[in-house]
Amino acid sequence: MTSPSRVVILASYASTSTLETDILSSLSATWMYWHGTPKALLPISTKSSLSWTMDHIKHLNLQTTVIANAYNYKQYERWSTEYGFPAEKLLNCGFSAGALEDLGFMQRVRPSADGDVLVLLADTILGKEDVAQLTNERGPCVYRADGQPIAFVLTQSILQQLGQATYDMCVDRDNIHSFTAMQQELLAYLRQHTAPFVELSQPSELYRFADPQVSLHDYETHWRPLTIAAKDESRAHRQPIQIKSHARVGLMGNPSDGFYGCTMSLLIANFWAQVTLIPNADVHDGTIELLTHRGADNKWFVNVESLALCCEQDGYDHGERLLLACIKVFLRHCQQQSIAHVNDNKQGFRVGFLTNIPRQVGLAGSSAIVSACWRALMQHYHVTNNDIPLEHQASLVLQVEVDELGIAAGLQDRVIQIYGGLVFMDFNKDHMLKHGHGVYESLPLSITPPLWLAYVAHPEDSGKVHSTVKQRFLQGDPQVVDAMKTFASLATQARDALKNGDHSRFGHLMTANFETRRQTYGDAVVGEANLHMVQIVRQHGGHAKFCGSGGAIVISMHDRPMTSVQALKHALEKEGYVFVKLIPQSPIAQ
Repeated sequence: MTSPSRVVILASYASTSTLETDILSSLSATWMYWHGTPKALLPISTKSSLSWTMDHIKHLNLQTTVIANAYNYKQYERWSTEYGFPAEKLLNCGFSAGALEDLGFMQRVRPSADGDVLVLLADTILGKEDVAQLTNERGPCVYRADGQPIAFVLTQSILQQLGQATYDMCVDRDNIHSFTAMQQELLAYLRQHTAPFVELSQPSELYRFADPQVSLHDYETHWRPLTIAAKDESRAHRQPIQIKSHARVGLMGNPSDGFYGCTMSLLIANFWAQVTLIPNADVHDGTIELLTHRGADNKWFVNVESLALCCEQDGYDHGERLLLACIKVFLRHCQQQSIAHVNDNKQGFRVGFLTNIPRQVGLAGSSAIVSACWRALMQHYHVTNNDIPLEHQASLVLQVEVDELGIAAGLQDRVIQIYGGLVFMDFNKDHMLKHGHGVYESLPLSITPPLWLAYVAHPEDSGKVHSTVKQRFLQGDPQVVDAMKTFASLATQARDALKNGDHSRFGHLMTANFETRRQTYGDAVVGEANLHMVQIVRQHGGHAKFCGSGGAIVISMHDRPMTSVQALKHALEKEGYVFVKLIPQSPIAQ
């Protein structure tokens, strides 16, 4: 006989405890969220009771298997993903016929040739001091705390007998054993093998959570707020982190940023997205919660008709997916680059956003949310621009949208929202392939001419515009390839014009940019409403081009009197367009 070489956690019993029944009986929003959650997966302090036990047995370096049943497997599968527990170590026994049958099932499908097995029931929390005593005795034996059995040690020969035994099949959920029944079954079986009782010296009080009579009142007042781990607040955040990321207008060269071209872009103060990250009060509370703002991701409706209308207007892809994808890409990048601050900081947070950027008119509203979230995460995890240089941040923000979410996009938006101000961007193919980013030149805002913005009141999805052109470019279509070279040339000329103070030249380049786009994409893609908007500007002596992928235009009225600007404003508003003067946004302090 040897000391345990394996841990088996039985989670295959029925959810019949008082706490689980009380939660199912509650129809409050707080507890409906937890309906059907096994007791072992309910949070205590900052994580589930099973997670605490797993934390405390990790140092034993033993193989660990969790056995769930057909009804709660999905819940434990989600737990295994969140905790990082290997999926192949989580077994589904179907309808459990009892602890002995489940252990026999494990021996058949995951046989172990040597060593004793330490058996725990999932509801039982073990403290660090308890775990330290669990490998002192060889099996078979029963560990007890204050006379209550909390762990069982089985020998390899017992396991092999269980693996060969035949049991009556359980075909009804009502016949699945309870926590107490499994506990008593193991106790009775080991008594037959004359297993001694081993009393833990000075056991923690944590094992009492397993008592089936623990109620919802007990859980709310004692167990849920219980502090298990000591707090280390040396790098803890206390104040909320609020980050704004502004809308942008593509001044020249777009959409060649997605085609190894050149662009020039301006961040504007008129519109923005703001992400608020609220660190958890307990630095050991690693939970992450996405907060919903009514103006951004509506989950509350005045009636069912309101729900249907909002779905018809806004669709089903809301901003929460942007936050989720951003957090995921940020974490994986930091892990791949061995940026230790992220793994060292276990403090979770709540995060949400609000935005006033007009939707689907090509003002980079989605990338503003992602950029703001990215910068909030960097601040929370103490990651600096030395850890992730600005040019790489822009590429990673693009990765969030393109690779994770399949949004058609180029680098321009992410670069300007990371750098801020006025930026010229060269996406030379050789440089991009070698370094993963372009060459970016920040320009003084003082060279920017007076500009205005007009946009469509009822736009279409801007993410659909690039699709066919991208495919044609990849196939080497000469018209598209030449167009992208023209866009790049226009951007270079526009930068030089602004540096030389030639605002008249800049305006004519804007018109050339728009016409090149129109010829490349065709009027059907450009859209009747967009064409009409540009025609109105030209009728009033101005120049205009798309800010992004369509729906909004940036306007130059160089050398035109304010009376012409006022007349343009009235003409556009009469046709249902929105007209505003652009306010450049200063570069982001680095």
